[in-house]
Amino acid sequence: MAQDQTKNAWSEQEIPKAETLSDIWKDFSGNSTLHGLKNAVLSRSVYLRVAWSLVVLSAFSYLLYSIIQSCNRYLEHGTTFQISQKFEESLIFPAITICPKSTADKKKLFALDTDQDFHQYGLNISACVATADVRAGIPCGYALLCACLSTIMTEKPLIEGCDESLQEKIIDALKFHNVQFKFEEFFLTFSQTWREMVDWCQYGLYESNCTAHFRPFINSDGICYIFNSNKTNASESYYPGVSGGLQIVLNAQLDRVYYPKFSEGFSVFVTEQSDFKSDVGINAGTGSLTSISLEVQKFKYQKHPYGARCGERKLKGEFVHYSYGACYAQCWSDHLYQMCGCRPAGYGDYFNFSKCDCPVACEVTKYNTEVSYGTLPHKSTAGVSQLFSANYSRENYAIIEIGFKGLSYAEHEEKLAFEKTSLLGEVGGNMGLLLGCSLLTLVEFIDLLFSLLLLRFKGNNVGVH
Repeated sequence: MAQDQTKNAWSEQEIPKAETLSDIWKDFSGNSTLHGLKNAVLSRSVYLRVAWSLVVLSAFSYLLYSIIQSCNRYLEHGTTFQISQKFEESLIFPAITICPKSTADKKKLFALDTDQDFHQYGLNISACVATADVRAGIPCGYALLCACLSTIMTEKPLIEGCDESLQEKIIDALKFHNVQFKFEEFFLTFSQTWREMVDWCQYGLYESNCTAHFRPFINSDGICYIFNSNKTNASESYYPGVSGGLQIVLNAQLDRVYYPKFSEGFSVFVTEQSDFKSDVGINAGTGSLTSISLEVQKFKYQKHPYGARCGERKLKGEFVHYSYGACYAQCWSDHLYQMCGCRPAGYGDYFNFSKCDCPVACEVTKYNTEVSYGTLPHKSTAGVSQLFSANYSRENYAIIEIGFKGLSYAEHEEKLAFEKTSLLGEVGGNMGLLLGCSLLTLVEFIDLLFSLLLLRFKGNNVGVH
């Protein structure tokens, strides 16, 4: 009998008392790192438990509100700009575009087929050959300008005597011989060449002649010439000021200018190598010295979905490198080709550009310009003959100087205003401030959930047996 009582006592000690839901919850509350939970569950006074429960619930509610606000702030993808000034030993010199303010060269435009100039300048293009019979002694350049460009570039005819009869004859002759009029070919043939306009050119301290580095570029206004346009092999400037930049003496040859564009001289455009020439340039009038001082700004943008939503598109034709302006130019050209089967020499501002999918480039270089002007000396001024050629006249010449203010640039880098680390830091900080908990507290709740599931599983097994 005594032996049986001893066995029962040992059995009661070996079999632990089954845990209940209340036991697990109280044990968790007493040991949890969540501040206030212990007092809300285990306080002796009912009033204290209610008070602590309200405090914990209030803190938890505000924590949820702050987490929602933080997530909304993160999903807004806001950005800020970090601006820093950087100094370099050299800077990439920009692309310089110079456009004469004339439609064509009057000497070439009015050259007859039998004139020596007609053959000397190579004016006998395919359109001239096709229209030779119907022109009947009318200069080829004059006739083509009348028929194909007169009312495209302006609302009124460019030249006197240009009537519908002459236009119809020229256009019918071109169609009959299956010859297409090409804007580029016309401007390249009947405009002043760069070598005819430039009297002297120097880049930097050591390159004595930079004339060969300019290439022609055609747009809707006529011919322009670009210096340093190759982005992969762009020239650098090692000195601030004009000594490290570009100096050009240009001869506008006003006696050969046909239909000037509101003023005489040249327009100068300063852009990045991959960018497209804008419609607003710097005026460099004849009889003046135009000094252009440059300051560089570099922008780095964030890709979609942040901030500027920068990106790139593969461009066709001569646009090797992507830029915002080049993308719009190609979009306008493609639109015209779809509408009428033709393409522009440039692009116009009367197209709805919102139809173009042209994001901002992720890295953009902009050149801020400061321009000052001076008047060229009169021909009778002492020493002028030593500076300029014998055919110098203040009415024809224009001098352009371009250089950097200093060998530094301002970098504007777009940064995320609220990154993932900021989101985690803000949420974690509010968790610690309001409830005194951390990510490990979440692990404790997961452990609690696992314990409750285990209790439920054991209960189901007992019910089955």
